[in-house]
Amino acid sequence: MLATLPSADAVRQGVRLSRGAARLWVTLHRLAVDVAKARAYTVAPEQVTFHLPAVTLAGVLDYHRSHLHRLADELRAAGLVDGGGHAQTVAGRNLYDGTVWAVATRPGAAVRVRGDEWRHQWRPGFAADYEGKSGAAAEMQRLQDEQADTEMKYRAAKARAAVPDGVLPPAVPSCLHSEPQGLRAVVEALPGLWLAHARHRAREVGKLASALCGALGEPERRRYWCRVLWDALRAENEGRAGVQVLAAQVSRLVADLAEGAPWRNAGAVLAARLRMA
Repeated sequence: MLATLPSADAVRQGVRLSRGAARLWVTLHRLAVDVAKARAYTVAPEQVTFHLPAVTLAGVLDYHRSHLHRLADELRAAGLVDGGGHAQTVAGRNLYDGTVWAVATRPGAAVRVRGDEWRHQWRPGFAADYEGKSGAAAEMQRLQDEQADTEMKYRAAKARAAVPDGVLPPAVPSCLHSEPQGLRAVVEALPGLWLAHARHRAREVGKLASALCGALGEPERRRYWCRVLWDALRAENEGRAGVQVLAAQVSRLVADLAEGAPWRNAGAVLAARLRMA
């Protein structure tokens, strides 16, 4: 089961904002909720971080970029968002490739962009976009030329924020803790991983690894759990019970946590048990 996030008004909790900043906040929060769904978060994080060029967001709201930046500063001062311009190297030059947005998804959250999120390569195809003039600015100009409505522009923004082209985002925030309900969802999803079409397995492995990291509260080990899932699938291909063993060990962990197991690191316990299985 995917996480349910509080509404924009609930997160804002009466914080006074100008009319424009309030409109920007609603849009950023909606994007954060949609990105959380796309990443299959099963535990509600305190914040959702994503990459989205300011020109795209300005186009959705029909604001000038300089006005958008002023409104974003207001939201930062209110503690609702964090972030700023992001760059990557193209032909030996550091070029702006968009903006990293960390958006609060719980009331009173201490929002910040983590170091790994600043370092992350959010747009690996940016060099081609830049050289071919086919990036976010070109997309928004095309939508404006076609007189696209706000919802069409929003869908374009959501597609960029969710990064659907196979680029994995940094793991979910480390504020999450081991969560039996999230682990149960992983157990329920594991059989579907084995049944998934080969073309979709990489995406499903990534989504399930994110869910497992969120439930275990160890986002820094996302790559490790991706490997575990691939190893389980490989075992099934070889006629061994890889997915079944993994499901059984996660189920065992759920039962232990429900009984109040005092472990400080449930993920380490699961990893040790899988090595012994």
